[in-house]
Amino acid sequence: MNESDNTTQDETTAPLFLLQALGLLLEAAQADPGTTEITMQPLSGREQFDFRQENPSGVNAVRIRSTKSMLLYSLVQTLAGELDSDPSVAEGRLVLIGMIHPRLDKINQLGKVALTKRSYDPEMLLHEAATAVGTFRAAAGLPPQSAAVDQAVASCLAMQLGEYCAEPRRLDRTALVALFREAILVATSKTGPV
Repeated sequence: MNESDNTTQDETTAPLFLLQALGLLLEAAQADPGTTEITMQPLSGREQFDFRQENPSGVNAVRIRSTKSMLLYSLVQTLAGELDSDPSVAEGRLVLIGMIHPRLDKINQLGKVALTKRSYDPEMLLHEAATAVGTFRAAAGLPPQSAAVDQAVASCLAMQLGEYCAEPRRLDRTALVALFREAILVATSKTGPV
């Protein structure tokens, strides 16, 4: 099976790496000390999404990789090594979504890159992205919605994120917050209250 094969995933749900990216970007938009700039760079043809957060303490790079296949130690070592060898990165984080090779069970860090391991669970990642949407709503002063609406909005936003970032994008924090605020309002109006 191809690593980027997501053909059996529910068509109404965004790819898992985009749901995870959405949740992390919503967190970054609210970060304290505030993120000053975010550069988003998805890699076409792969279940991967990269973004860099610039804040007063330096550059934090995040790479999200998902697959239905086994995430082998050699692949993880390569992905982490690319982040670790980048001299502009103060801290790196590699988020792995899928079956994790047993050799990686007790490894939480490779060089300066922290590993976050997630199971390939679409429902859980959609729930977490919806929770991030709800938290962002509250912080942005937007009216609260039901969990069902936040799930629909999270899926819609993750799909929009994939389209929006077809090419690398660089946004300051204010623009990112405005982008998410507008997208949440539009997506909510399309899904309607539930």
